[in-house]
Amino acid sequence: MLLLFKLGGYLTKNEENTTTTTNSSSPQQRNKLHWPLPILLLSVLLCSATSFTKFATTATGATVINIPVQPHIYNASAVEVITQSLTKTQLVYNFNNNNLEAKPTFFENNFIPEHWSVLSQTVKYDAQEIKIKNGTNTAVITVSYEISGSKIGSSTQFKLERLKHAMIGNDQTKLHWLFTLD
Repeated sequence: MLLLFKLGGYLTKNEENTTTTTNSSSPQQRNKLHWPLPILLLSVLLCSATSFTKFATTATGATVINIPVQPHIYNASAVEVITQSLTKTQLVYNFNNNNLEAKPTFFENNFIPEHWSVLSQTVKYDAQEIKIKNGTNTAVITVSYEISGSKIGSSTQFKLERLKHAMIGNDQTKLHWLFTLD
């Protein structure tokens, strides 16, 4: 970007010098448009890496698996079903961070299954406990974030740990989701 400003300044100075030395009686030369420069700039902008990645990325939907009670988690690279029964479901969502939104703390992720309402929420160091209700049924959802083998309950603390681990190149994160029917 800095080079473009430098080039623009150089061309402006060059044009001022040529207009002062040439005769002002030739309006055709002053109004003549120089096509190579705008074409070059447009082609550089169109072929930039950000343009390619902008057109290449598509919005991915929530990861859906065939389980009756599940959260809406977006941009997960894989889902592992650890436990599945009538009273207990345990899922682990893996994220590889190839996409900027591929993280457990993505703002559209919803840990609460459809048709359930939140009764209370408790955040501990290694997990969040969310008590939910659907009609007469109550359940507890336990959510934890994992990076480098350590589990974290707070999303704010997890974001800080993610920044620390990004410095050393560790970008593999997981989201643990446990649904237990009371």
